[in-house]
Amino acid sequence: MFKFFSAAALAAFLWLNSFCTGAHAQAKPKFELVSSSAYATEEWVVAKFDFEPAVPEYSWRFENGQPRFIVTLLSTAIKDKAVLASPEVKQFPLWKISPYQGAENASLTFVLGYDSEHLVAASGKSLYVKFPRNVVYSRKIEIGSGAVWKTEAYAVSSRPLRYDWLEIPPSALSNLRVQSANSLDKSVRTMDIREMTRRTGAIAAVNAGFFNSQGHAVSTVVENGLFMTAGRYPSRPMMLFMRDGGVKIGRFTVRPELISGGKLIPLSGINSNLTDGATVVYNWVFPPEEIPSDGFLYALSGGRLTPLSGVLSELSSPSDYYIVTKIIPEANPLRDLPKDTFVEVRSRIYDRSSGQLLEVLGAVGGAPMLVSGGAVNVTSDEDRVQDDIRKNARARTAAAITGDGTVLLVTICEVRDGFYKGLKLEELASWLARRGAVTAFNLDGGGSTQLAVSDTIVIPYAGTPRKLNNAILFMP
Repeated sequence: MFKFFSAAALAAFLWLNSFCTGAHAQAKPKFELVSSSAYATEEWVVAKFDFEPAVPEYSWRFENGQPRFIVTLLSTAIKDKAVLASPEVKQFPLWKISPYQGAENASLTFVLGYDSEHLVAASGKSLYVKFPRNVVYSRKIEIGSGAVWKTEAYAVSSRPLRYDWLEIPPSALSNLRVQSANSLDKSVRTMDIREMTRRTGAIAAVNAGFFNSQGHAVSTVVENGLFMTAGRYPSRPMMLFMRDGGVKIGRFTVRPELISGGKLIPLSGINSNLTDGATVVYNWVFPPEEIPSDGFLYALSGGRLTPLSGVLSELSSPSDYYIVTKIIPEANPLRDLPKDTFVEVRSRIYDRSSGQLLEVLGAVGGAPMLVSGGAVNVTSDEDRVQDDIRKNARARTAAAITGDGTVLLVTICEVRDGFYKGLKLEELASWLARRGAVTAFNLDGGGSTQLAVSDTIVIPYAGTPRKLNNAILFMP
Protein backbone atom coordinates (compact mmCIF):
# COMPACT_ATOMS: atom_id res chain seq x y z
CA MET A 1 0.00 0.00 0.00
CA PHE A 2 1.42 3.43 -0.96
CA LYS A 3 1.89 5.92 1.86
CA PHE A 4 2.54 9.67 1.53
CA PHE A 5 3.62 12.18 4.20
CA SER A 6 2.66 15.84 4.32
CA ALA A 7 5.07 18.64 5.17
CA ALA A 8 3.06 19.33 8.37
CA ALA A 9 3.33 15.72 9.51
CA LEU A 10 7.05 15.76 8.83
CA ALA A 11 7.53 18.99 10.82
CA ALA A 12 5.61 17.51 13.76
CA PHE A 13 7.72 14.37 13.60
CA LEU A 14 10.97 16.37 13.60
CA TRP A 15 9.81 18.50 16.58
CA LEU A 16 8.71 15.46 18.57
CA ASN A 17 11.94 13.64 17.74
CA SER A 18 14.14 16.55 18.91
CA PHE A 19 12.00 16.98 22.07
CA CYS A 20 12.30 13.31 23.05
CA THR A 21 15.99 12.81 22.25
CA GLY A 22 17.37 16.24 23.18
CA ALA A 23 18.46 18.95 20.77
CA HIS A 24 22.12 17.95 20.88
CA ALA A 25 21.77 14.17 21.08
CA GLN A 26 22.82 12.02 18.14
CA ALA A 27 20.58 8.97 18.01
CA LYS A 28 21.73 5.90 16.15
CA PRO A 29 19.85 5.59 12.83
CA LYS A 30 16.98 3.11 13.04
CA PHE A 31 16.76 2.33 9.33
CA GLU A 32 19.27 1.28 6.69
CA LEU A 33 19.20 1.71 2.92
CA VAL A 34 20.66 -1.59 1.72
CA SER A 35 20.28 -1.59 -2.06
CA SER A 36 18.93 0.36 -5.04
CA SER A 37 18.11 -0.14 -8.69
CA ALA A 38 16.85 1.94 -11.59
CA TYR A 39 14.97 1.01 -14.71
CA ALA A 40 12.66 2.42 -17.36
CA THR A 41 9.20 1.35 -18.43
CA GLU A 42 7.35 2.68 -21.45
CA GLU A 43 5.96 5.57 -19.40
CA TRP A 44 8.25 5.99 -16.38
CA VAL A 45 11.81 6.17 -15.22
CA VAL A 46 11.78 4.34 -11.88
CA ALA A 47 14.31 4.34 -9.04
CA LYS A 48 13.73 1.66 -6.35
CA PHE A 49 15.35 1.75 -2.90
CA ASP A 50 15.24 -1.15 -0.45
CA PHE A 51 15.40 -0.66 3.33
CA GLU A 52 15.77 -2.69 6.52
CA PRO A 53 13.75 -3.19 8.65
CA ALA A 54 11.24 -0.89 6.91
CA VAL A 55 10.92 2.29 4.85
CA PRO A 56 11.73 5.30 7.10
CA GLU A 57 9.81 8.55 7.36
CA TYR A 58 10.69 10.68 4.32
CA SER A 59 9.99 13.98 2.60
CA TRP A 60 10.79 15.48 -0.80
CA ARG A 61 11.33 18.85 -2.42
CA PHE A 62 12.85 20.55 -5.46
CA GLU A 63 16.02 22.50 -4.75
CA ASN A 64 15.44 26.22 -5.19
CA GLY A 65 16.38 27.37 -8.69
CA GLN A 66 17.71 23.98 -9.79
CA PRO A 67 16.09 20.90 -11.40
CA ARG A 68 17.24 18.72 -8.52
CA PHE A 69 14.71 16.61 -6.65
CA ILE A 70 15.77 15.77 -3.07
CA VAL A 71 14.32 12.98 -0.93
CA THR A 72 15.20 13.20 2.78
CA LEU A 73 15.27 9.95 4.80
CA LEU A 74 14.92 10.35 8.56
CA SER A 75 16.98 8.30 11.01
CA THR A 76 18.58 6.41 8.13
CA ALA A 77 22.05 5.09 7.34
CA ILE A 78 23.08 4.32 3.77
CA LYS A 79 24.92 1.03 3.52
CA ASP A 80 28.22 1.30 1.65
CA LYS A 81 27.64 1.20 -2.13
CA ALA A 82 23.89 0.87 -1.67
CA VAL A 83 23.45 3.79 -4.09
CA LEU A 84 25.75 4.13 -7.07
CA ALA A 85 27.01 7.64 -7.76
CA SER A 86 25.88 7.32 -11.40
CA PRO A 87 23.47 4.40 -11.78
CA GLU A 88 22.55 3.19 -15.24
CA VAL A 89 19.68 5.61 -15.68
CA LYS A 90 19.84 6.72 -19.28
CA GLN A 91 16.27 7.83 -19.82
CA PHE A 92 15.16 11.43 -19.87
CA PRO A 93 14.58 13.28 -17.59
CA LEU A 94 16.67 11.51 -14.91
CA TRP A 95 20.43 11.79 -15.27
CA LYS A 96 22.04 11.02 -11.93
CA ILE A 97 21.30 10.00 -8.33
CA SER A 98 23.67 11.12 -5.57
CA PRO A 99 23.45 9.95 -1.93
CA TYR A 100 24.36 12.02 1.13
CA GLN A 101 24.88 10.64 4.63
CA GLY A 102 24.38 12.91 7.63
CA ALA A 103 24.86 12.12 11.31
CA GLU A 104 21.28 10.88 11.76
CA ASN A 105 19.49 11.42 8.47
CA ALA A 106 20.34 10.75 4.82
CA SER A 107 19.19 12.13 1.48
CA LEU A 108 19.04 11.21 -2.20
CA THR A 109 19.46 13.90 -4.85
CA PHE A 110 17.96 13.24 -8.29
CA VAL A 111 19.55 15.43 -11.01
CA LEU A 112 16.91 16.04 -13.70
CA GLY A 113 16.52 17.73 -17.02
CA TYR A 114 13.82 20.04 -15.64
CA ASP A 115 11.43 20.42 -12.71
CA SER A 116 9.65 17.20 -13.61
CA GLU A 117 6.34 15.75 -12.51
CA HIS A 118 7.06 12.98 -10.02
CA LEU A 119 5.63 10.22 -7.86
CA VAL A 120 7.07 9.07 -4.53
CA ALA A 121 5.54 6.02 -2.88
CA ALA A 122 6.38 3.29 -0.36
CA SER A 123 5.41 -0.35 -0.69
CA GLY A 124 6.61 -2.97 1.76
CA LYS A 125 10.29 -2.37 2.44
CA SER A 126 10.85 -0.41 -0.77
CA LEU A 127 10.60 3.25 -1.73
CA TYR A 128 9.82 4.12 -5.35
CA VAL A 129 10.61 7.46 -7.02
CA LYS A 130 9.16 7.81 -10.50
CA PHE A 131 9.45 10.42 -13.27
CA PRO A 132 7.47 10.41 -16.55
CA ARG A 133 9.61 9.58 -19.60
CA ASN A 134 7.85 10.98 -22.61
CA VAL A 135 6.76 14.41 -21.44
CA VAL A 136 7.89 17.31 -23.61
CA TYR A 137 8.71 20.06 -21.17
CA SER A 138 8.15 23.72 -22.06
CA ARG A 139 8.33 26.83 -19.91
CA LYS A 140 8.32 30.60 -20.39
CA ILE A 141 9.35 33.11 -17.71
CA GLU A 142 9.41 36.90 -18.10
CA ILE A 143 12.67 38.40 -16.85
CA GLY A 144 12.03 42.11 -17.47
CA SER A 145 11.71 44.79 -20.17
CA GLY A 146 9.68 42.42 -22.34
CA ALA A 147 12.44 39.78 -22.43
CA VAL A 148 11.65 36.16 -21.64
CA TRP A 149 13.60 33.05 -20.66
CA LYS A 150 12.29 29.95 -22.41
CA THR A 151 13.02 26.27 -21.79
CA GLU A 152 12.21 23.18 -23.80
CA ALA A 153 13.30 19.62 -23.07
CA TYR A 154 12.83 16.47 -25.12
CA ALA A 155 14.80 13.68 -26.75
CA VAL A 156 16.41 14.04 -30.20
CA SER A 157 17.65 10.77 -31.78
CA SER A 158 17.68 9.17 -28.28
CA ARG A 159 19.67 12.09 -26.86
CA PRO A 160 17.90 13.85 -23.97
CA LEU A 161 18.34 17.55 -24.70
CA ARG A 162 17.47 20.72 -22.87
CA TYR A 163 17.16 24.07 -24.69
CA ASP A 164 17.30 27.31 -22.70
CA TRP A 165 17.28 30.67 -24.42
CA LEU A 166 16.64 34.35 -23.89
CA GLU A 167 14.34 36.23 -26.28
CA ILE A 168 15.15 39.93 -26.28
CA PRO A 169 12.62 42.11 -28.19
CA PRO A 170 13.81 45.08 -30.30
CA SER A 171 12.62 47.50 -27.60
CA ALA A 172 15.07 45.98 -25.07
CA LEU A 173 18.17 45.46 -27.24
CA SER A 174 19.90 48.43 -25.61
CA ASN A 175 19.85 46.40 -22.37
CA LEU A 176 22.39 44.00 -23.88
CA ARG A 177 26.08 44.54 -23.22
CA VAL A 178 29.40 42.75 -23.54
CA GLN A 179 31.32 42.04 -20.34
CA SER A 180 34.87 40.77 -19.97
CA ALA A 181 36.31 39.37 -16.76
CA ASN A 182 39.43 41.50 -16.57
CA SER A 183 37.59 44.80 -16.88
CA LEU A 184 35.84 43.87 -13.62
CA ASP A 185 39.05 42.63 -12.01
CA LYS A 186 42.41 43.35 -13.65
CA SER A 187 44.06 40.57 -11.66
CA VAL A 188 42.12 37.82 -13.50
CA ARG A 189 41.60 36.69 -17.08
CA THR A 190 38.49 34.59 -16.37
CA MET A 191 35.61 34.78 -13.93
CA ASP A 192 32.57 32.77 -12.81
CA ILE A 193 29.53 33.98 -14.76
CA ARG A 194 27.62 34.31 -11.47
CA GLU A 195 30.27 36.73 -10.22
CA MET A 196 29.79 38.79 -13.39
CA THR A 197 26.06 39.05 -12.76
CA ARG A 198 26.57 39.90 -9.07
CA ARG A 199 29.07 42.68 -9.80
CA THR A 200 27.08 44.21 -12.63
CA GLY A 201 23.53 43.58 -11.41
CA ALA A 202 22.67 41.77 -14.65
CA ILE A 203 19.31 40.02 -14.94
CA ALA A 204 20.77 37.23 -17.09
CA ALA A 205 23.98 36.28 -18.89
CA VAL A 206 25.27 33.78 -21.46
CA ASN A 207 28.85 32.89 -22.34
CA ALA A 208 30.18 34.49 -25.51
CA GLY A 209 33.48 34.38 -27.45
CA PHE A 210 36.20 31.74 -27.56
CA PHE A 211 39.25 31.93 -25.27
CA ASN A 212 42.35 29.78 -24.79
CA SER A 213 43.63 27.74 -21.86
CA GLN A 214 45.52 30.76 -20.52
CA GLY A 215 42.27 32.72 -20.35
CA HIS A 216 43.05 35.05 -23.26
CA ALA A 217 40.22 35.83 -25.68
CA VAL A 218 40.87 34.60 -29.22
CA SER A 219 37.67 36.12 -30.61
CA THR A 220 37.15 39.85 -31.09
CA VAL A 221 35.80 41.49 -27.93
CA VAL A 222 34.71 45.13 -27.70
CA GLU A 223 33.32 46.38 -24.41
CA ASN A 224 31.80 49.85 -23.95
CA GLY A 225 33.54 51.04 -27.11
CA LEU A 226 36.97 49.74 -26.02
CA PHE A 227 38.69 46.91 -27.89
CA MET A 228 39.55 44.25 -25.31
CA THR A 229 41.11 42.31 -28.17
CA ALA A 230 40.93 42.45 -31.95
CA GLY A 231 40.94 38.66 -31.93
CA ARG A 232 43.04 36.04 -33.64
CA TYR A 233 40.42 35.56 -36.37
CA PRO A 234 38.96 38.99 -37.21
CA SER A 235 37.44 37.68 -40.46
CA ARG A 236 35.12 35.33 -38.56
CA PRO A 237 31.49 36.35 -37.90
CA MET A 238 30.66 38.72 -35.06
CA MET A 239 27.73 40.11 -33.14
CA LEU A 240 27.78 43.90 -32.92
CA PHE A 241 25.93 45.99 -30.35
CA MET A 242 25.49 49.42 -31.92
CA ARG A 243 25.54 52.80 -30.18
CA ASP A 244 22.00 53.42 -31.45
CA GLY A 245 20.75 50.28 -29.64
CA GLY A 246 20.61 48.00 -32.68
CA VAL A 247 22.26 44.59 -33.05
CA LYS A 248 23.95 43.08 -36.13
CA ILE A 249 25.29 39.59 -36.87
CA GLY A 250 27.58 38.97 -39.84
CA ARG A 251 31.10 39.46 -41.16
CA PHE A 252 32.76 42.81 -40.72
CA THR A 253 36.18 44.35 -41.27
CA VAL A 254 38.16 44.83 -38.08
CA ARG A 255 41.01 47.28 -38.53
CA PRO A 256 43.35 48.01 -35.61
CA GLU A 257 45.97 50.55 -36.67
CA LEU A 258 48.41 53.24 -35.65
CA ILE A 259 48.18 56.68 -37.24
CA SER A 260 51.38 58.72 -37.24
CA GLY A 261 52.14 61.83 -39.26
CA GLY A 262 49.26 61.06 -41.57
CA LYS A 263 50.62 57.57 -42.21
CA LEU A 264 48.88 54.33 -41.32
CA ILE A 265 50.84 51.58 -39.55
CA PRO A 266 48.85 48.32 -39.48
CA LEU A 267 48.64 46.47 -36.18
CA SER A 268 48.65 42.71 -35.84
CA GLY A 269 46.32 42.81 -32.85
CA ILE A 270 45.20 44.32 -29.57
CA ASN A 271 45.84 42.46 -26.30
CA SER A 272 46.79 39.35 -28.32
CA ASN A 273 49.75 37.01 -28.58
CA LEU A 274 52.96 38.43 -30.04
CA THR A 275 54.39 36.44 -32.95
CA ASP A 276 57.36 37.02 -35.25
CA GLY A 277 56.78 39.97 -37.55
CA ALA A 278 53.90 41.31 -35.48
CA THR A 279 53.12 44.64 -33.84
CA VAL A 280 50.66 44.42 -30.95
CA VAL A 281 49.09 47.09 -28.75
CA TYR A 282 48.25 46.43 -25.08
CA ASN A 283 45.81 48.70 -23.26
CA TRP A 284 45.06 49.38 -19.61
CA VAL A 285 43.03 46.20 -19.02
CA PHE A 286 45.94 43.93 -19.95
CA PRO A 287 48.20 42.85 -17.04
CA PRO A 288 51.61 44.49 -17.57
CA GLU A 289 53.43 41.43 -16.22
CA GLU A 290 52.02 39.41 -19.15
CA ILE A 291 53.23 41.79 -21.88
CA PRO A 292 55.94 40.04 -23.96
CA SER A 293 59.51 41.20 -23.39
CA ASP A 294 61.06 39.66 -26.51
CA GLY A 295 60.49 42.61 -28.84
CA PHE A 296 60.92 46.38 -29.11
CA LEU A 297 58.83 48.01 -26.39
CA TYR A 298 57.24 51.47 -26.41
CA ALA A 299 54.90 53.46 -24.19
CA LEU A 300 52.25 55.65 -25.80
CA SER A 301 50.85 58.35 -23.52
CA GLY A 302 49.19 61.58 -24.56
CA GLY A 303 49.95 60.70 -28.15
CA ARG A 304 53.72 60.60 -27.48
CA LEU A 305 55.73 57.46 -28.20
CA THR A 306 58.63 56.62 -25.86
CA PRO A 307 61.02 53.62 -26.16
CA LEU A 308 61.15 51.57 -22.97
CA SER A 309 63.18 48.91 -21.24
CA GLY A 310 62.75 47.25 -17.86
CA VAL A 311 59.76 46.52 -15.64
CA LEU A 312 56.38 47.86 -16.74
CA SER A 313 53.86 49.49 -14.43
CA GLU A 314 50.09 49.29 -14.72
CA LEU A 315 48.52 51.77 -17.13
CA SER A 316 46.06 54.10 -15.46
CA SER A 317 44.20 55.55 -18.44
CA PRO A 318 42.26 54.02 -21.36
CA SER A 319 44.12 56.44 -23.65
CA ASP A 320 47.56 55.04 -22.69
CA TYR A 321 49.12 51.98 -24.32
CA TYR A 322 52.15 49.76 -24.49
CA ILE A 323 53.26 48.75 -27.98
CA VAL A 324 55.50 45.77 -28.71
CA THR A 325 56.89 45.00 -32.15
CA LYS A 326 58.75 41.77 -32.86
CA ILE A 327 60.41 42.69 -36.14
CA ILE A 328 64.04 42.94 -37.20
CA PRO A 329 65.37 46.46 -36.46
CA GLU A 330 65.55 47.44 -40.13
CA ALA A 331 61.83 46.68 -40.60
CA ASN A 332 60.56 48.10 -37.30
CA PRO A 333 57.84 50.59 -38.34
CA LEU A 334 58.28 52.62 -35.12
CA ARG A 335 62.04 52.88 -35.22
CA ASP A 336 62.37 56.04 -37.31
CA LEU A 337 59.39 58.04 -36.08
CA PRO A 338 60.44 61.61 -35.19
CA LYS A 339 60.62 62.15 -31.44
CA ASP A 340 57.66 64.52 -31.14
CA THR A 341 55.41 62.87 -33.72
CA PHE A 342 51.82 62.48 -32.54
CA VAL A 343 50.72 58.82 -32.59
CA GLU A 344 47.15 57.59 -32.33
CA VAL A 345 45.82 54.07 -31.73
CA ARG A 346 42.64 53.53 -33.70
CA SER A 347 40.54 50.38 -33.80
CA ARG A 348 37.49 50.40 -35.99
CA ILE A 349 34.90 48.06 -37.44
CA TYR A 350 33.61 48.61 -40.96
CA ASP A 351 30.73 47.20 -42.99
CA ARG A 352 32.28 44.79 -45.49
CA SER A 353 30.14 45.60 -48.48
CA SER A 354 29.88 49.39 -48.22
CA GLY A 355 33.07 50.16 -46.32
CA GLN A 356 31.02 52.34 -43.95
CA LEU A 357 32.47 52.94 -40.48
CA LEU A 358 30.14 51.41 -37.88
CA GLU A 359 29.40 53.02 -34.53
CA VAL A 360 29.99 49.99 -32.32
CA LEU A 361 29.55 49.95 -28.55
CA GLY A 362 30.18 46.21 -28.04
CA ALA A 363 31.18 43.18 -30.07
CA VAL A 364 31.89 39.46 -29.68
CA GLY A 365 33.24 37.08 -32.30
CA GLY A 366 32.51 33.41 -32.87
CA ALA A 367 32.35 30.74 -35.59
CA PRO A 368 30.89 29.44 -37.77
CA MET A 369 27.86 31.16 -39.27
CA LEU A 370 24.80 28.95 -38.87
CA VAL A 371 21.95 30.77 -40.63
CA SER A 372 22.07 33.36 -43.42
CA GLY A 373 19.05 34.90 -45.11
CA GLY A 374 16.77 32.62 -43.08
CA ALA A 375 18.37 29.44 -44.47
CA VAL A 376 20.78 26.99 -42.87
CA ASN A 377 24.33 27.94 -43.90
CA VAL A 378 27.06 26.38 -41.73
CA THR A 379 30.42 27.89 -42.76
CA SER A 380 32.81 25.55 -40.95
CA ASP A 381 35.24 25.35 -43.88
CA GLU A 382 35.38 29.09 -44.48
CA ASP A 383 35.95 29.79 -40.79
CA ARG A 384 38.45 26.94 -40.36
CA VAL A 385 36.55 25.52 -37.40
CA GLN A 386 38.44 22.72 -35.67
CA ASP A 387 37.17 19.18 -36.04
CA ASP A 388 35.96 18.55 -32.49
CA ILE A 389 33.67 21.58 -32.78
CA ARG A 390 32.43 20.97 -36.30
CA LYS A 391 31.88 17.19 -36.24
CA ASN A 392 30.75 16.26 -32.74
CA ALA A 393 27.47 16.74 -30.88
CA ARG A 394 28.45 19.26 -28.23
CA ALA A 395 26.81 21.62 -25.80
CA ARG A 396 26.23 24.81 -27.78
CA THR A 397 25.78 28.54 -27.33
CA ALA A 398 24.50 30.59 -30.25
CA ALA A 399 23.13 34.03 -31.06
CA ALA A 400 20.46 34.80 -33.65
CA ILE A 401 18.28 37.63 -34.95
CA THR A 402 14.74 36.86 -36.13
CA GLY A 403 12.72 38.54 -38.85
CA ASP A 404 11.15 41.04 -36.45
CA GLY A 405 14.51 42.00 -34.93
CA THR A 406 14.24 39.86 -31.79
CA VAL A 407 17.60 38.57 -30.50
CA LEU A 408 17.87 34.95 -29.37
CA LEU A 409 20.69 33.94 -27.00
CA VAL A 410 20.55 30.14 -26.98
CA THR A 411 22.16 27.40 -24.87
CA ILE A 412 21.62 23.70 -25.55
CA CYS A 413 23.06 20.68 -23.78
CA GLU A 414 22.47 16.98 -23.27
CA VAL A 415 21.20 16.12 -19.83
CA ARG A 416 23.92 13.62 -18.88
CA ASP A 417 27.60 12.91 -19.54
CA GLY A 418 28.94 16.00 -17.82
CA PHE A 419 26.76 18.36 -19.89
CA TYR A 420 29.41 18.75 -22.61
CA LYS A 421 27.35 16.92 -25.24
CA GLY A 422 24.45 18.29 -27.23
CA LEU A 423 23.86 19.02 -30.92
CA LYS A 424 25.87 19.00 -34.10
CA LEU A 425 26.22 22.40 -35.77
CA GLU A 426 23.81 21.48 -38.57
CA GLU A 427 21.18 20.40 -36.03
CA LEU A 428 21.65 23.65 -34.13
CA ALA A 429 21.31 25.67 -37.33
CA SER A 430 18.08 23.84 -38.26
CA TRP A 431 16.62 24.45 -34.80
CA LEU A 432 17.38 28.17 -35.05
CA ALA A 433 15.94 28.45 -38.57
CA ARG A 434 12.70 26.78 -37.41
CA ARG A 435 12.38 29.44 -34.73
CA GLY A 436 12.56 32.25 -37.24
CA ALA A 437 16.27 33.10 -37.22
CA VAL A 438 17.24 35.20 -40.25
CA THR A 439 20.91 35.25 -39.27
CA ALA A 440 22.72 33.28 -36.58
CA PHE A 441 26.21 32.19 -35.56
CA ASN A 442 27.92 29.86 -33.12
CA LEU A 443 29.61 31.03 -29.92
CA ASP A 444 31.93 29.13 -27.57
CA GLY A 445 30.40 25.82 -26.48
CA GLY A 446 31.21 22.52 -24.80
CA GLY A 447 32.29 23.13 -21.22
CA SER A 448 31.92 26.90 -21.74
CA THR A 449 28.18 26.75 -22.52
CA GLN A 450 26.48 28.61 -19.68
CA LEU A 451 23.33 30.52 -18.88
CA ALA A 452 22.82 32.38 -15.61
CA VAL A 453 19.61 34.04 -14.49
CA SER A 454 20.38 36.53 -11.73
CA ASP A 455 23.27 34.82 -9.94
CA THR A 456 21.95 31.27 -10.41
CA ILE A 457 23.50 28.90 -12.94
CA VAL A 458 20.83 27.39 -15.17
CA ILE A 459 23.16 25.66 -17.65
CA PRO A 460 25.11 23.65 -16.63
CA TYR A 461 23.21 22.52 -13.57
CA ALA A 462 25.62 19.87 -12.32
CA GLY A 463 29.32 20.11 -11.61
CA THR A 464 31.50 23.20 -11.37
CA PRO A 465 30.95 25.72 -14.19
CA ARG A 466 33.98 26.85 -16.17
CA LYS A 467 35.21 30.39 -15.57
CA LEU A 468 34.77 32.62 -18.64
CA ASN A 469 36.74 35.36 -20.31
CA ASN A 470 33.66 37.19 -21.61
CA ALA A 471 29.88 37.04 -21.66
CA ILE A 472 26.79 38.79 -22.99
CA LEU A 473 24.71 40.36 -20.24
CA PHE A 474 21.08 41.43 -20.17
CA MET A 475 20.87 44.43 -17.86
CA PRO A 476 17.88 45.90 -15.98
